[in-house]
Amino acid sequence: MQNIKGRSSRRLQQEFPQLRKEYWGRHFWGIGFFCVTSGNITDEMISQYIEEQGNKQDDDTFQVNPFAA
Repeated sequence: MQNIKGRSSRRLQQEFPQLRKEYWGRHFWGIGFFCVTSGNITDEMISQYIEEQGNKQDDDTFQVNPFAA
């Protein structure tokens, strides 16, 4: 994963010089990563999850339901 993040950071900064200026001497990607199998969920559920990543949610409403279909 570290290799993928390093290569993608370098490629993005080569393609977009303004990123190189902004992230000079700093980490482009976060230190960690998250990986799971998609199991019993649909592509639409994955897309919805990705789209909602920028939305702020209250911690009180966060729920994990492994049986959702």
